[in-house]
Amino acid sequence: MSTLSALNQFRLQSVMDDLRDKRELPATLRFLNRTPSVDAMDEEIMAFVSENVIAADILPDDATARVYGGQEIRLELTKLPNIKRGYAMNQAMLNLLSRLSQSAGTTDDQGLLRNRRVQILDGLLLGVRMTMERMIIGSALDSLTYDHNGQQFDVGFNTPSDLKVTAGTPWSDSATATPISDIQTLQSTAREKYGVGFDRLTMTSVAFREMIATAEFRDKATLYSQLVLPSAGNFPTSDTAMMNVLAGRILGMSIEIYDEKYWTETNAGAEVATNFVPTTHVILTSTANDNNAGAMDFANAVVTETIVGQMLQETNGNGQILGGFGAARRGPVAYAEGSLNPANLSLWAVARGFPRKKLRSYSAYLVI
Repeated sequence: MSTLSALNQFRLQSVMDDLRDKRELPATLRFLNRTPSVDAMDEEIMAFVSENVIAADILPDDATARVYGGQEIRLELTKLPNIKRGYAMNQAMLNLLSRLSQSAGTTDDQGLLRNRRVQILDGLLLGVRMTMERMIIGSALDSLTYDHNGQQFDVGFNTPSDLKVTAGTPWSDSATATPISDIQTLQSTAREKYGVGFDRLTMTSVAFREMIATAEFRDKATLYSQLVLPSAGNFPTSDTAMMNVLAGRILGMSIEIYDEKYWTETNAGAEVATNFVPTTHVILTSTANDNNAGAMDFANAVVTETIVGQMLQETNGNGQILGGFGAARRGPVAYAEGSLNPANLSLWAVARGFPRKKLRSYSAYLVI
């Protein structure tokens, strides 16, 4: 079995977690899962760009991508950016491929290679989807920013200013903060001015604990539960499941706790975990708009690498893209790419698209 046939056998429609324990990765990409992916062309992209320099991992057409970086490039309003992540296979893995190609690999070697390939490709595709999730949440918060390796962009989505509200008193002030009133006022604005009924709150556990620790919430919970007024000392805030039920009853909304994180690499090379939803923000959305392409979608274009892969196959059999692509495809997709000068083998995952907030009042948020 040749090295190339080994790669063809292990062709990539799976992903890997970039050497991370899967428990550190988000179990559910909730905003991505409820945002329809719509076939799109470059001219269909709609966004409001305040600074048009894009980060390394989100690349326009014809840019040269690196395994863990990229070149400074320009974001054009009518061009869909690429979302790309790569992994360079080390010499030990290439040596293992060589043993397999010479039929010297044991069954354990072949199993190791297969498992490693699945792990790597699954992580790469998950990394692309995590960026897509981050982009969609950025549209819900009316601000999608990126700053990596000196490359930046900042995109807004034209959300009405009265749906972007800062609480008059921070929720951390448990004695005087009014989180229930803050949310209900924003609900009323959306319903009366824009005809949108927000019925879901998305927040982190930190924000939720701050909300239920306030005197206002305790008083409202007592009223709605017909309970004897408890004191702050014996109010059962540690029973988060019951508190969630009470909060939903008071507000007439479902409460979604979203603590999942994504990993990024700082300009100094350190790896850090960041909440998809900031602890300082609470997002309001309507479940009626879930998977409603008329309100919000992700413009998903054909991945250029799948077009080039076909061309390489037509000209010299396999070209540099190992395994090849039988047809142009929309992402996310994964593939292997090899070169002899210098000798290297890289695995990639890529998508090409951008979120489109078609309904300006699709979401609202509170800064708490």
